[in-house]
Amino acid sequence: MTWNEYINKTKNKPMRPLLQEAFAFAVTKDYAIDLGAGALNDVRAIFDNGFSEVTVVDSEPSVRQLIDELSNALTPPARISFYNQSFETFNFPASKYDLINAQYSLPFIPPDKFNDVWSNISNSLACNGIFVGNFFGTEDGWNTGPRTDMTFHSIEEIKALFPESNWRLIKLEEEKRTGLTADGNKKYWHVFHVIAERFR
Repeated sequence: MTWNEYINKTKNKPMRPLLQEAFAFAVTKDYAIDLGAGALNDVRAIFDNGFSEVTVVDSEPSVRQLIDELSNALTPPARISFYNQSFETFNFPASKYDLINAQYSLPFIPPDKFNDVWSNISNSLACNGIFVGNFFGTEDGWNTGPRTDMTFHSIEEIKALFPESNWRLIKLEEEKRTGLTADGNKKYWHVFHVIAERFR
């Protein structure tokens, strides 16, 4: 399945429950960024929850048309900045975002790029900003042999991404289950769901 096909299959679905949970911890609601926004279901929810401006970073070009449609559908028109590029090439501004939403997107960063991208993501959160997103565990069904296109983590590695010197780990939930992918294929899911506040 291509990313464009994935977007078409997931249009008009509710926001991710993890994002809904994270809104309760967002003190300031000026700037948010959605990494891998897909069909923009979460972006719409971010605006509905009072954020003023959303940056979208997604490598799929068709997202641009969805952004135009969403912006015109909201009153006043939504303030959305779209960057049609990978996370590895995006220039994350320092200490800007009050919310970073990364739903099932970070595992697709290549392993040799992940640490640098994660450092950029972390540093782009404002003080008391909220990160909400997911990471794939080492037992995930897509972790087949050495891979250069996806990153998988152990729970110890996840905790190391959120050191107590800089973060308050609000939620770290490990999920293991057999389920379906967006195209209906059976898959074993090993996922870490995270909500965290960066305070320094």
